[in-house]
Amino acid sequence: HVRGERHLACWSTGRWNVAGCQLRMGHLARHLMRDFDEVVRTLPVWLEDEGFYILSDMDLERMLAEQLGVRSRRYRVFCTCNPRIVERALEAEPAAGPLLPCNVAVYQGDQGETVVEMTNPVSLMDLADDHPPDVRDAAEEAHKRLSRVLARL
Repeated sequence: HVRGERHLACWSTGRWNVAGCQLRMGHLARHLMRDFDEVVRTLPVWLEDEGFYILSDMDLERMLAEQLGVRSRRYRVFCTCNPRIVERALEAEPAAGPLLPCNVAVYQGDQGETVVEMTNPVSLMDLADDHPPDVRDAAEEAHKRLSRVLARL
């Protein structure tokens, strides 16, 4: 443990690195022993530092309580995109739209830790049958930027 955080390995461009995150089910993930509210306040600032624009902030805990009357773990999802990267991807392939934007989830883990999971844009590109190289380049750029945000946490 480093500063109370559980560091995991991160698969990036074909090799493991020690960025404090892990690739799981097409997501980049990080488990932190940090206050949930602090992470929710800090994350959008660091996403913006990497050029990402927050399209929406969904409080799933509140929505489930209001709509279904159920109590759930603390859970937020930020829908985000980097306008320059989106422009590059859509210029190369207009049909890339359904693969945009990136979602970033912050939730309370089973052991009280705060978990941050992000869509891995490269994994999404791998789901597409055929796409121009510029779309893959845009996905790799988004992956690098999201990985830097995750490493900062």
